[in-house]
Amino acid sequence: MGVVKKFSDDIGMEFGIDKCATLEIRHGKQVECDGIELPGGEVMKEVEEGGYKYLGVLEGACIKTKEMKDLVRKEYLRRVKLVAGSWLLGGNMVRAVNTWVVSVVRYTAGILEWNDSELKAMDVKTRKLLTMKGAFHMNSSVDRLYMKRLVGGRGLISVEECVKAEVLGLTDYVAGSEEWMLKVVGTRMETGAESKMDFKKRMAEERQVRLNGKKLHGKFFKETKDLADERSWQWLRRGSLYKTTEGYVCAAQENALTTRNYCATVLKDGGNDKCRMCGDYVETVGHLVSACKKMAQTDYRRRHDRMGLRVYWEVCGRLGLTRSAKWYEETPDPVRRRKDGLTEVWWDQTVSTPTKFDANRPDMVVIDRETKRWFMVDFSVPCDANVAKNEKEKIDSFTLIFSKLKKK
Repeated sequence: MGVVKKFSDDIGMEFGIDKCATLEIRHGKQVECDGIELPGGEVMKEVEEGGYKYLGVLEGACIKTKEMKDLVRKEYLRRVKLVAGSWLLGGNMVRAVNTWVVSVVRYTAGILEWNDSELKAMDVKTRKLLTMKGAFHMNSSVDRLYMKRLVGGRGLISVEECVKAEVLGLTDYVAGSEEWMLKVVGTRMETGAESKMDFKKRMAEERQVRLNGKKLHGKFFKETKDLADERSWQWLRRGSLYKTTEGYVCAAQENALTTRNYCATVLKDGGNDKCRMCGDYVETVGHLVSACKKMAQTDYRRRHDRMGLRVYWEVCGRLGLTRSAKWYEETPDPVRRRKDGLTEVWWDQTVSTPTKFDANRPDMVVIDRETKRWFMVDFSVPCDANVAKNEKEKIDSFTLIFSKLKKK
C-alpha cells in the first residue's frame, strides 16, 4: 500500500476511500479484519456484509449468487413492465425488450449459475406481463413469439435461450483462445460438441417444427407454406402496428381467438359452434374474416374498396391523372381521363362484349389508346388458404373477357 501511495502521489492521484474496502481470507474463508491504515492516516475499512460490486457483480469471499440473482431478476422484471406499458409500437417494443431488458440477464451468463427452472420462470413472467399490457394474446403461440420476424414470428428473445447461447459462446471463445491463462482454463472446462451458432439454429428449427405440428396454431402456416415468402411478413418486419394490434392479428392467424368454434372444440363449453351472423357454417376466424355471406356486401365490400382505392390512387399518379393529395381522401370517378385523352382509368364499370356473361365488370380498367392496350385489374381479399384459388378464378375471368373483346 505504501508503494501504491508513493506512485499515486507522483502522478497526482489519491485513494477514493469511499470506494475502497479490505477483505481478509484465511484458509479459503472470510474472517474479520480491522482494515488497513494508509500512510496518510486514512483507514481503509473492512468490506460491508452485503459484499462489494466488481464489474456489476456482488462478491465477497466468492460471488454472492443468491443476492445477485434476486437483484437481476428484480431489475429485469422492472424493465419488462416499463417497456410493456409504454406507447412503443409492436416492433419497437420487442426491440426494446431484446436490447435493454434481456441485456440485464445476458451480462450474467457464464458468471451466475442459472438453472433451467429459474430462466423458464422469468420467460413465463415476461409473457404474463406482455399479456396484461395487451401485447401478447393469452391463447397465442409461445413458439411463434420467440421466432424471428423474417419467418413470421414476433422476434422476442427468450431469456433461457439467451443465457444458454452466451454460455456456449464463452465456451467457444475460451476453447479457441491462444492466451496461456485461458488455455489453462480451457483444460479444466467441459466443452460440448454444439457451438453457439449450432444451438441457435437448432432452437429455431425446433420451434418451427413444434409450431407447424400444432393442430390449431400451426394450421395457418401449413395452409400458406406454398404461398408465403419473405414479403408475406413485411408487416411484421416493419413493426409499425400497435403492440395490441400486432398481438391480436397474430392470434387471429393462429385461430386462437375465442370464436364459437374455439369455445366448443377447445374450451369444451358445449355451446353452439355455428356462426352468430349467418348461422349456416362453423364460426372460425377464417369464416368471419372472408366467408360469411351476411358480411359479403357490407364489411367485406368496404374493405375490398378501401384496399382497391389505394391502388387506384397510385395508378392515377403514375399515369399523370388528377388525384387528391392523400389516397384516403380520393373519390374514384367512373371514368377518369388524362387531358390529352390518350389514357383512361375506369372504376367498377361494365366492359361491353358481343356475348353477355357474368364476369364482365372488373374493379379497374386502364386503357392506353396510344399503344392500344387494355389493362384489367381485379382486387380480392381472400382467406390465406384461398389465395391461389382466387387468383386462378380472376385469371380465368380475364381470359374470357379478352377472348370476347378480340371477337368484337
